Amino acid sequence: MGNAVLSVYAGDSFLPSKNMICSEPGDPKSQKPVLDAAAQAQMPYDVHILGNHEFDYGTGFLSRYIKAFGANGKPKHPFISGNLDFSKNSDLKSMVGKNTLSSGAIANGKVLGRSYVHTDPVTKHRFGVVSAVTWGLRTISSPGSVKLTTNDLQSTAKAVQAQIDTLQRMGINKIILVSHLQAASNDKELVALLKGVDIAVAGGGDELLQNSAIEDAVELIPGESTPVGEYPTMLADKAGNEVPLVTTSGNYKYLGRADLFFDEKGNLDAVNPLTSYPRRVVPVSTVSTAAGITDAVTPKESIVKSVDTPLTACLAGFTAPIAASNTVFNTDRGSATVLGVRTAETNGGNLVADAFVYSYNQRYEKAGLPKPSTDYTISGSSKRWRN
Repeated sequence: MGNAVLSVYAGDSFLPSKNMICSEPGDPKSQKPVLDAAAQAQMPYDVHILGNHEFDYGTGFLSRYIKAFGANGKPKHPFISGNLDFSKNSDLKSMVGKNTLSSGAIANGKVLGRSYVHTDPVTKHRFGVVSAVTWGLRTISSPGSVKLTTNDLQSTAKAVQAQIDTLQRMGINKIILVSHLQAASNDKELVALLKGVDIAVAGGGDELLQNSAIEDAVELIPGESTPVGEYPTMLADKAGNEVPLVTTSGNYKYLGRADLFFDEKGNLDAVNPLTSYPRRVVPVSTVSTAAGITDAVTPKESIVKSVDTPLTACLAGFTAPIAASNTVFNTDRGSATVLGVRTAETNGGNLVADAFVYSYNQRYEKAGLPKPSTDYTISGSSKRWRN
């Protein structure tokens, strides 16, 4: 009958950047096309999980972003999060559908749900997707009146298990956890508290995992930093069953792939060790040709026309330098093996923090915000504000 294929996006489908500014996210009346959505709508994803960055510009822009996935403001692409309640949010509540959305059954723009059932068009096999976003969402983004229904690992596990139980009662026996918990270590702890998950996809951590059975020259982008674990990483769930966990580095550098074999009862039999690894994404160019890369990909013409061309025109206005420094700033994200802004104090992180403080000092009074705290400590040559 062929193989079933399911493609998921594990959150942070856009990031604040000069690229995003070209879509005018801060202007609620803007008619500019949302270029990130225009690109992703042309990619064959079956479902998106909401991450923290989707809320960075507030729920008004998130609504505009989701609506850009369909014609006439009626999107048909599902976005799910198992521990968010949109019912009190004026920007998003009109898009809330059933708790469990189904492929091919979304109508009238009701694309927000908690879980998702995918029916493969070739094999007709059904797969369930359960989800959750980090319980620290309010401290790192701007969800507004969207309610976070969990506040720690245990309550998140309870919410995810309820989704699993619901899907199993519907007869779904192949279940995928796709979460956005900021680090694969959190997913590992979550899986240990669950029963019924067949595979876990960890979003938000940007960790690069590596299949040791595949040569680096085939699997990794040249010059890539050291991977931090095995692809997939095998875990044990609450019942002692093996659960493979996969994730990979973001920014479209890799497309993760896991090939799984299930028995007739939906139990995971095996993971194919020779085909389950992150596929590197290297565009065709003179550089890739000179480097002898034979798996380079050709950009999709429709995306180039609808996204790259207007983006390039917009970015032409961002070429003038506004500052210069003889110091190299460490702006690496950071990982288990590399110090970066998420794992240690860096000069790049200090620069951004000081810029935020300066900007707040210039704007708080006019915006009617509280006066800045004077409680701070000194670190190096610059002031560090206490949380």
